[in-house]
Amino acid sequence: MSQDYQQAAINQFLSVGDYYLVCHALGNQMTMVTHERPINSKKKIKIPNACQGLGVEFTNPFEMLRSQKANFVLGAI
Repeated sequence: MSQDYQQAAINQFLSVGDYYLVCHALGNQMTMVTHERPINSKKKIKIPNACQGLGVEFTNPFEMLRSQKANFVLGAI
C-alpha cells in the first residue's frame, strides 16, 4: 500500500478484514470481485486501491457475470 495513506486509514483497512481478501486473491492469483471503486483519498483505503497497489486484478460483479456468461432462468410456476 502507498505510504500516502493516513495511519487511521491503514488501521481501519486492517481492522475490517479487507486485507485478508486482497492477500488471499494475491496469493492464489485470483481476481477480486467488489462493488467498490477506487478513490483518491488519504483517509480511506478501498479494496480496488489495495488491489492496484499489490498488482491484484479486480472487477465488479456485473463484469464478472458477463465474462462468465451467467444465465439465470426462472423455472415454471
